[in-house]
Formats: sequence, C-alpha cells, structure tokens
Amino acid sequence: MRKAALLFLVFLSACPPVQPSPCAAERFKCSESTDGFHLIPGCTLADPLAIEIGYGQGTFTPLPPNGSLPVYLGVQGGQHTFLAVRIANPALDRYDKLEVQFLLTSVDPVDCGDWNARPAPDASSADAGGDVEGVDGSCVRKFGARTVLLGQGAPLKKDAQGAVFETGLVVFLDSWPGGSPLNVDMTVRDPCGRVATSHVVAIP
Repeated sequence: MRKAALLFLVFLSACPPVQPSPCAAERFKCSESTDGFHLIPGCTLADPLAIEIGYGQGTFTPLPPNGSLPVYLGVQGGQHTFLAVRIANPALDRYDKLEVQFLLTSVDPVDCGDWNARPAPDASSADAGGDVEGVDGSCVRKFGARTVLLGQGAPLKKDAQGAVFETGLVVFLDSWPGGSPLNVDMTVRDPCGRVATSHVVAIP
C-alpha cells in the first residue's frame, strides 16, 4: 500500500502543473457579448476619443511600433496574447460602457485563396464593426480578433488622468505567428457615436 502511494506521488510530480485558462483571470471572462451597448439618441460630442494599444496583464504597457508582443501557448495547444487599451477623453457623465475591437493580421501578404485570408487591413478605413477595406486588392492572414464591451460585467477602470484603461484582454490566435510581424488594429466606439482607430505593427 505504501509503495503504491509512493508511486502515485512520483507520477504526480512528473506531470506538468495544470495551468488555468487565461480567461479565468480576465475581468470579462473572455465574453464577446455587446448586448449592453446602445447608442444614445441626440448625443453628439465634438472632442474625439484618444486611444492607445497596449499589452500585459497587470499594468498598462504601451505597444510601440515594431515592439515585442508576447504570445503564449495554452494547455490545449492553442495560442493567445494579452492586449490592453487606454481611452482618453471619455464622457463618463453620459455613459458607462465602451466597445473595443481588436484585429490581428499578418503584415506580409498571402494568396487571397489561402485559408483565413482577408483583404489587407487599412487602419484608416476600419469601420465600427472591425471590418476593413482592401488595399490594392491584396490579402493578409487573420490570426485573431476579439470584441469586448468594457463596463459590462465589470466596472470601467480609470487612471489618475481620468482615462479609461483595461489590461489582460485575451485574444486567441488561430495559428502560431512565429516571428513574422503582425498588424495590431484596434477600434473603440462610445455610445455617443465617436469612433477611434489605432494601428501598430508588432513582432510576436
């Protein structure tokens, strides 16, 4: 009996620790529901939103052009990254929710007949739904996308300057990007109809 117990303990020690799902630590639990987002009739604001793409789980770290974007392997063979957002000039006296969309695509073009190919992104033409118009008819590979409604299921967080920020937003990747550069596009929409876009090229 004692020998069997010892063998069982040796077996457990040889197994890698079970890692929790990346969604477990996210405040929104990887939800993509936007049912709580509604435009406010008659709400028009002249001042634009100012947004910044970041990464990381604990603190907001800006993602600089050609900066490094960590990509992690999951326990079931998937891949994910943790993105972050900072939104300046929100009108929190008018609303308590903001819609954020991420789109990750390859910088290098691919055959438009390739799997998961889509029109090449142009950050200036991204609409509120996250879709993008093609550039010269070329295509890129989509690696990941995510829509999250900040303020739904967890209250908005503000920094000392009054900007809304969120870290640790999980974006799952359809395949391993290797060391090839990625387009990281972000679109933010508020209930007053303001839309802001940001684009960064990152190296996974």
